[in-house]
Amino acid sequence: MKIIYISYSNIPSREANSIHVMKMCQAMALNGHNVMLFAPHKKIVYEKDINDLYDFYGVKNCFEIKKISCLPIKGKSYIYSFFAAMNARKIKPDLVYTRITAGSYFSSIFKIPNVLELHEPLNHLFDLFFFKRLIRSNKLKRCIVISEALKKYYIRNYPEIANLILVVPDAADPVGGNIKPIKIENPQKKLLVGYTGNLYKGRGMEIVLKLAQRCSWAEFHIIGGTEEDISYWNERFSNLKNVILHGFVPQKEVYCYALACDVLLAPYQRAVSTKRAKSDIAKWMSPLKIFEYMSTGKVIIASNLPVLREILNNNNALFATPENVDEWEIVLTKVRDNPELREQLGSQAKMDFEKKYTWNKRAKKVLQEL
Repeated sequence: MKIIYISYSNIPSREANSIHVMKMCQAMALNGHNVMLFAPHKKIVYEKDINDLYDFYGVKNCFEIKKISCLPIKGKSYIYSFFAAMNARKIKPDLVYTRITAGSYFSSIFKIPNVLELHEPLNHLFDLFFFKRLIRSNKLKRCIVISEALKKYYIRNYPEIANLILVVPDAADPVGGNIKPIKIENPQKKLLVGYTGNLYKGRGMEIVLKLAQRCSWAEFHIIGGTEEDISYWNERFSNLKNVILHGFVPQKEVYCYALACDVLLAPYQRAVSTKRAKSDIAKWMSPLKIFEYMSTGKVIIASNLPVLREILNNNNALFATPENVDEWEIVLTKVRDNPELREQLGSQAKMDFEKKYTWNKRAKKVLQEL
């Protein structure tokens, strides 16, 4: 099948959205499809000194990337979506896959079968305008959502598309045999605690700070964050010798850091922001981090939130109340004192991941019977 993925993510960038897009394009291609990615050509500063886009994201050069002009004017995302769909019509794909409501709508206008993937409720006036018209089209073949909570939301508000909605959580790549843990000097044999990903509000860095203050017997390794975020948290961790902020590392190296740790933290709070500060995704999210953690075979301590419980359970992770640092300390101490429990939970998480949550399995599921 010839597939065009219409994305509005900056390529290349450090954004989780762009990682998701590149991984899905690779997975679709590895499932035997002819894939082309449309990404915006914006007048902004992208990641510097990137010679190989595929290598930057740790994906194979198995799909084509085409940049579509994006005018620097108000409403540019909708104009971009129109031109992307128009360019798609010229190529005559069997399917357009997109996370942009306008991209799906304009593809339908141009009579192109399409799949729309949604990661949160729509709240922008124009997105709602396009979506309400899109769901009347017979060209919308499937609506992918990333959690059961999000499925319930859309069925409750748009019951007419109940038969089109399919829940497919996010995913990660298996850890290849060529990926080795980085070497961390640890002469005092401290428990090595890892956190990877963005440092936006609601991701739980406040919990990490309080844990580091209480648990001198552990060493905390923070991987990820913008320069601004790193500067902010460096000030708050400045008097702690058991915290190391590594900053951003390329996607392909994230696993090397995670593998070096004994335990991985996912301390999401009850309100979680994205790069768009007004967006709260805590009820609906399916974090890439959870699946990356599972793939390493390391024990996970996660916030006890319903949406995370859709993936994690008492057989493959440990939980603590999001804002209760006492609970986090108790669970982390339990992990320190029970290496067999670490091994048991980590192994189960990896088995569950390999069975259901690889990118290749995800791509196969979203495209099945289309």
